[in-house]
Amino acid sequence: MFRTLTAILGVALATAALPAAAQDKYPSHPITMIVPFAPGGATDIAARAIADKLSARLGQNIVIDNRAGAGGAVGTVAAAKAPADGYTILYNASSTMFIVPVLESVQFDPVRDFSVAVRAVKLPLVIAASPTLGVKDLKGLRELLKANPEKYAYGSAGAGTTSHVAAAALAQMVGAPGVVHVPYRGTAPAIVDVIGGRLAYIADAMGPLSEHLKSGQLIGIAITEKERASQFPNIPTMAEAGLPEFLEYTWTPWSGIYLPKGAPPAVIELINRETRAALAEPELGKRLVDLGFSTINEDVATSQALVNSDAQKWAPLLKSLKITSN
Repeated sequence: MFRTLTAILGVALATAALPAAAQDKYPSHPITMIVPFAPGGATDIAARAIADKLSARLGQNIVIDNRAGAGGAVGTVAAAKAPADGYTILYNASSTMFIVPVLESVQFDPVRDFSVAVRAVKLPLVIAASPTLGVKDLKGLRELLKANPEKYAYGSAGAGTTSHVAAAALAQMVGAPGVVHVPYRGTAPAIVDVIGGRLAYIADAMGPLSEHLKSGQLIGIAITEKERASQFPNIPTMAEAGLPEFLEYTWTPWSGIYLPKGAPPAVIELINRETRAALAEPELGKRLVDLGFSTINEDVATSQALVNSDAQKWAPLLKSLKITSN
């Protein structure tokens, strides 16, 4: 009898010593993924593709919750206020995390309120010029803009967007801050006006620009990455084009998964590991590449270090460029 009681007590003590994750393995029920944009946009498309494969790997459904509004702020604030138990996660774009808090009166901070689990995909940013300018490289564009900046304009997908900030930074760094900004409601109409010569250049994601670069309707001046893009090996990096200081900032729009601050480190690591494994699957990788994305393969520490660094850089940059969302 005494031996039996001792054995039972030993099992009870051993079970109590197990970590909570072992007793209630994560995830034990469906996960909600907040996407702070309407369905059908680039961030939503990437989120759904990744969630589908990640769900299979985790063995639980991932339910997409689109909460659009205020440039992504509505859904992001909702995610920040969610329980930090790993069952509400956020799939968000870098522009929302770093630019929106500076330009809008919103109640979230990318470092204070979130832990990044994984940077998943990016859309390389390209500086593309109008063929009507007669320039073929950054040197030619710089000389043209500096000679008469007020004569020229650049377009963007909207005031306060990454395309606006990147194009404004380029103008300032080449010594032509007087170049006029023309905001549009999205990229497509701005591209049309660059092709037609009504705008001098645009800075935008490679995806929407791709076919026009291939056809010669747009001139690829530089890519805002440290390495050339495999899709366009003839377009130089900004450093190769003669403006290495441009790469002090992470211009390439990227998106990934965040959890509310305080989420268990083991859960963050699990989501990082399984998302990277999902991205490595040929089917998902090809699907994302076909959509114009490039996948990112980073551990949690590397992704978090970049978020911490960028969160400190964007506010001073936006202030120096006098960027507003109006």
